[in-house]
Amino acid sequence: MNNNRNQTIQVAFAGCGTIAPLHLIGLLAQREAVQLVGLADPDLDAAKSLARQAAELSGQGEPAVFSSLDELLAAIHPDVVHILTPHHTHVGLACQALQAGCHVLLEKPAATQKADLEILAEAVRRSGRQLGICLQNRYNFAAREARQLLAAKTFGPVLAARGFLTWWRDDQYYLQSPWRGRWATEGGGLMINQAIHTLDLLLWLVDEPVTSVKGHLHTDHLEHVIEVEDTASLLLRFETGATGVFYATNAYPTSSDPFLEIVCEQAIVRLEGSDRITVLDRSGNLLEPFDQIVKTGEDAVSEAVDQFIPAGKSYWGKSHALLIADFYQKVRKEQPFAIDLTEGRRALDILLDLYEAKRRRQ
Repeated sequence: MNNNRNQTIQVAFAGCGTIAPLHLIGLLAQREAVQLVGLADPDLDAAKSLARQAAELSGQGEPAVFSSLDELLAAIHPDVVHILTPHHTHVGLACQALQAGCHVLLEKPAATQKADLEILAEAVRRSGRQLGICLQNRYNFAAREARQLLAAKTFGPVLAARGFLTWWRDDQYYLQSPWRGRWATEGGGLMINQAIHTLDLLLWLVDEPVTSVKGHLHTDHLEHVIEVEDTASLLLRFETGATGVFYATNAYPTSSDPFLEIVCEQAIVRLEGSDRITVLDRSGNLLEPFDQIVKTGEDAVSEAVDQFIPAGKSYWGKSHALLIADFYQKVRKEQPFAIDLTEGRRALDILLDLYEAKRRRQ
């Protein structure tokens, strides 16, 4: 990237599917500092549609459209590439962009095989560029407030943690995107696609090494449609002696807010949804003055993206936009982005071990 920190950062997307609009909204919130100059997708109609949308919303020219990242990188030289493609393509495309001298913002999961994580780590090391992983729930108000309280040991050491994710995915979710629900292309199911975010938050909040994991992966709900799991339970042991339990399913007819609870020596911290923390004493009573920590206003980035979020999609763009803004701030200042590959694989390493054990019937 050009060393002039005031110069507009040139950005390209590899992949123009379901997740791409959230990344576009994140860029629009800082469009004075960044410009989307290229889009690559084998589905040229999808790329052209996103290009028109980008130009209309940003007031900038339409980004150039290509059928592959190869073609894009041969024609233009972006500073940053967002990888927004099916899981099994992530490592190859990220390595390609890094080797071309681009910083990379990569949608989760970073990889679907442990060996590929090492290939990616080596590509980052050789390139000298930043690799950021999109674990955007770390930017939720509740998660950040809880992290500060727990990192400061406000309530003493962590003794236990639990997490629950009860969401809904039906046949159509998988049938409309044939790469989903397949070991070869998605790399897993519920855990690697949806529940990875909640598990990542649990690990981030406890912030201690995991020494052992036992888990069960089942296909209870969609066994006639998918190869991979739609229900899972985990038992975690941390180096400090703390215990973690985790349950997730895509079989609950209402997609409820994720629930996290961290039990400390002197208090219980609960997160339900993205904008509220409840703090209880060990008897279960509200603990003053911490009892309710509630988000009361929007940050500047969230306010900036509001105008771009479609009607009925109020859940779009907020945490993604915050992550994207932070990533670009770090790139511009030449500072390390917090959710690098090391952080981005905390939950993923556990999931890949579980998947390997399942394949070996262990």
